Amino acid sequence: MPAATSPCAPERRPGGADAADRTPVEVVRSHLAAVRALDAPAMAADYAPDALLERPDRCWQGRAEIAAYFATVPARLAGGRVEFTGFDEDRLEVRWRLVGGPGDGLCGRDRYEVRAGRIVRQQVVLDGAVDF
Repeated sequence: MPAATSPCAPERRPGGADAADRTPVEVVRSHLAAVRALDAPAMAADYAPDALLERPDRCWQGRAEIAAYFATVPARLAGGRVEFTGFDEDRLEVRWRLVGGPGDGLCGRDRYEVRAGRIVRQQVVLDGAVDF
């Protein structure tokens, strides 16, 4: 049975000499902490240099493109926030919903692939057809 836990547990930040030693769960928790803080540089810091971020309407390849995408997130949320509603640690899948702002009520899930302490792929799946 998959382990479902709160994504609010303490995390380690990336970038130190031990970044490659982080478990996949630690990497995802670090990323979620950056998203909660709306810290765009920290959101991108957990990605591998050649990572892939897939959203329903577009893909970003490489940490530089991913960082540019994350730099748009605070403005696109426009005062809203991302609320994480579940974390399946076995599948590295996070459920979320947007609260407030133009995307209020939008829900989805993110699936992560992590290697050597970095996110190599993130796939965003929306529960509805409309993105924010």
